[in-house]
Amino acid sequence: MPKGRSLPILIKKAEAHAKPQLVMGISLDLDPSITQAHKKKLEEKLIAFQLIPKNSRDEIEKVLGQEELELVYFYCHGRRESLAGTKETTPYIEVGKKEGIAPNDITAWKKGDNWSDTHWKETSPLVFINGCHTAELTPELLVDFVNSFVGVCAAGVIGTEILLLQEVASEAAEQLLGTMNNKELGGKYTAVGQAMRKMRLHFLGKGNLLGLAYTPYCSAALQLTESWSF
Repeated sequence: MPKGRSLPILIKKAEAHAKPQLVMGISLDLDPSITQAHKKKLEEKLIAFQLIPKNSRDEIEKVLGQEELELVYFYCHGRRESLAGTKETTPYIEVGKKEGIAPNDITAWKKGDNWSDTHWKETSPLVFINGCHTAELTPELLVDFVNSFVGVCAAGVIGTEILLLQEVASEAAEQLLGTMNNKELGGKYTAVGQAMRKMRLHFLGKGNLLGLAYTPYCSAALQLTESWSF
């Protein structure tokens, strides 16, 4: 965590938002029919949210500049790029029409003129990067998305460790985000740890182990604040 910042356990609704927002950065290189079906299911499951799809790097950069955000969701490809003159690689995610966003871009946006010192400090988003290898942490990586997003005050990051089919990625997100949007006994929204467990059990019930490919880098208790009302 950044110096002086404790591990968040609540995602607060921004006062400026009529509904909490889910910004969805989309790769246009994915199967469009699967993408469209996925968006429709998210809208059905997350009726309390305002879904904001963005299809280009510039649009995503601009919307992430909002002072307060609740959820950021990348439905994308995860890639690796070789560093010139070395054997090392750096990760990036592919959005829009093969437009790349690297961990260093997130840091650069924070240091730019558009993000203030209070950016994401009051309402900090959970960032879900639904693409291949997006949360893979290995010794040879010089930068990664987990530390980059947490370094700019995200509440946490969820990503994957391996290659995944688009259909599996869609189903995992629908299960995970849909469960987080539900309330448990006592009126509290389901925490990330419990939502992750339910998603994994959903896949295990079908004889599929790929729910284990997703790793949450956040407090297991992180949840939408119970003070939301609709």
